[in-house]
Amino acid sequence: MRIASRSVWIGVALIATGPIVMVTWRHWEPTRIKTALAMPMSLSPTVRSVRSAEFEINMDYLYVISVQMRRPFPRVLEACLAGPREELYNCNTNPIIKAQWRLWSDGRIVAQGSSDSIKPIPAHWVEYGAADDPLLMRTIGYFGGKPGRHYVVDVVFNGDLASLSGSDPKLVVEVPVTYDEEEETREFILFGVAALMGFFGLIMLCFSGIRSLARSYFMV
Repeated sequence: MRIASRSVWIGVALIATGPIVMVTWRHWEPTRIKTALAMPMSLSPTVRSVRSAEFEINMDYLYVISVQMRRPFPRVLEACLAGPREELYNCNTNPIIKAQWRLWSDGRIVAQGSSDSIKPIPAHWVEYGAADDPLLMRTIGYFGGKPGRHYVVDVVFNGDLASLSGSDPKLVVEVPVTYDEEEETREFILFGVAALMGFFGLIMLCFSGIRSLARSYFMV
């Protein structure tokens, strides 16, 4: 009887653990800070530097520092988007802006770099979003975020800032666009493990029930 009772409890535990894990994941995952900073900027030939407010990160993950904007785009960028895809590449050969950045935490510099030093892919304008509402993103740097840390980033811009007149650029710190794909993969694996746990728990309950019935039958 002790073996049967143990099997029942293990089976129940396996069946219950799966949903508990999934519910915990669904409540925990939205608390992850994917976009840590989205700060509007006012750049001009006379205003070439910005310093962000303090922001927090709660994931041990790679974060991207970028300049992003939506319509209305500067005319020079609008011309790129209006033409064939090759035009966007041609415009990138002479990017409108370049940047040097420094990342601060606890009063000291923990990372720094420039938009021209990113390897292996040059940090040029990339188009995202829907065709009727495109988003232009110019990556200027990366850094490894640490959970619980607070950061400040300052950026000095160079280049043809006058051409950005009339636009609404933002300084953004966020996880890469590939994060959502990786997140879906993790959730799929977690769901599979939870389903397997429930399946084996059900088998153990069935096995325990069959054993109890068999013992009762032979005892009669």
